[in-house]
Amino acid sequence: MKANFDLKASLSKPLTYKPHKGKLKPFGVSKENTSDQSVVGQVQAVVSHQNYKQHQVQTREERRAKQIEDRKEKKEKILGARRGLVMT
Repeated sequence: MKANFDLKASLSKPLTYKPHKGKLKPFGVSKENTSDQSVVGQVQAVVSHQNYKQHQVQTREERRAKQIEDRKEKKEKILGARRGLVMT
């Protein structure tokens, strides 16, 4: 049976991380950068992101055709093995 959580034992252990000290940023307020270098960097990031290949989405018909082809190959292998032929 699993032991219950012991709060006093947990609180007596030291923290495994360094807690944040200081002021926190206001919630929901975004900081705008007006420097030219950041804008250039953002544009380059967008352009380089567009250069990545998009994966090709298979349609249902393509998946069916592939499955039918796989079934045909499997059937041929089984028949060849039954007949004693070496299939590669």
